[in-house]
Amino acid sequence: MAGWVANEVIPAGRRQTEYMATLKRMINAPLLGVVPHLADLATSPVTERRDLGRYLDLSLLAVHRRPD
Repeated sequence: MAGWVANEVIPAGRRQTEYMATLKRMINAPLLGVVPHLADLATSPVTERRDLGRYLDLSLLAVHRRPD
């Protein structure tokens, strides 16, 4: 796996930090970003919906590139 993205499908709860720490420890690939819970995404302007990439850092893919 080249990398992974966390998607918060519900608002962050009190144990969110623990969950994320566990996932980071268990998944042997870089975390490329966290897309937060966006309750009103369906009704938000199109420009906001197109800008979801702001939550990602794809430069980590180059750093963790596996040899061919």
